Amino acid sequence: MASFSRGLGGSFGHQFLVVVRQQPIPCRCTPTPIPPTTRSLVFRLSRSPSRFLQTAARPSKPKTIPKKPSASPSTPVKNNATTPRKPFPVAPSYAAQLAAKGRVTLYESPSHFWFRFSSIAASTFCISYTVYHYWSIYLHPLPNQVWWAPHAFGVICLFMTGMGGYFLMGTARIIRSLDAVSVSKMPASLAKTAATRNSPIYLEIQTQRIVPFMPRKRVSIWPDQLRLPFRMADAVAARETGLAGAKPLSPREQLAAMKAAEEARKREREYNLQHIWTAPFRDGKKAFGIMWRGTARAFSREGFAKVEVDGVNYKLDTTGGWALDHGRALDRVVGAKAGAAR
Repeated sequence: MASFSRGLGGSFGHQFLVVVRQQPIPCRCTPTPIPPTTRSLVFRLSRSPSRFLQTAARPSKPKTIPKKPSASPSTPVKNNATTPRKPFPVAPSYAAQLAAKGRVTLYESPSHFWFRFSSIAASTFCISYTVYHYWSIYLHPLPNQVWWAPHAFGVICLFMTGMGGYFLMGTARIIRSLDAVSVSKMPASLAKTAATRNSPIYLEIQTQRIVPFMPRKRVSIWPDQLRLPFRMADAVAARETGLAGAKPLSPREQLAAMKAAEEARKREREYNLQHIWTAPFRDGKKAFGIMWRGTARAFSREGFAKVEVDGVNYKLDTTGGWALDHGRALDRVVGAKAGAAR
């Protein structure tokens, strides 16, 4: 057995070496291509040898890359560079915002009771003086009257008539309030020119008549027919700060001014409660000051600015009253005359 195994093993090994030597040795410089079946087999053996023993090797299918659908001639191609984007929502104009509210008060003047009372009283006195002396000097002169008296009183009567007209006309065309109204409530006087205007609002001006106890006169105009010789915000700022040419207050400064005014009112109220016996004298002093200023304005017309309303001059009180957004709202709706500070 030993000799048989050695003889058989030696002859088999000798033949195996001969076969190996007869086969050409592949060159190491060029890699031998591995068939797909063998590559898949090696991959499967490396991952799951047990699965390879159970199932046979299957050739791997080549991966297919999906092609992009070609645009047909009938289908329009979207170009991001030329396709217009949706516009951003544009905020409505300030006039359109006012029109959406129907009616908004832009300006309201202070009380002119003492001014009108003093003006009408002075005008009545001057006209009455003229009528009395015309009756007594010209129509029914005295028997012992000197010759130059009618001529002298003639000059005086002319002067007093002019003063009476001056006082009386001082109460005319004073703007009491100014409102912005939507064109949906447009009167017939503006319907004729509505086609040539591109404004969502019109302005309604209310003025006090010369004769007392008469209803207010209403004037309807377009915003471009009202011309201010100044900026309303500058006038309000000068009135609040007491300085001419002051800049309009910022929102923070407005809030600080409101807080300061509220604190001043609280201090005044506390002082009145602590000194209640002298409160009537202080209130009388305030009332006399208001009456005195109103009477003085009848002569000087201080604080009234001339504004142009459809070619006619009106008077706007800048010494008090109320203006929306400290006058900025009126500046955004109407314009100013040429040369006015902007």
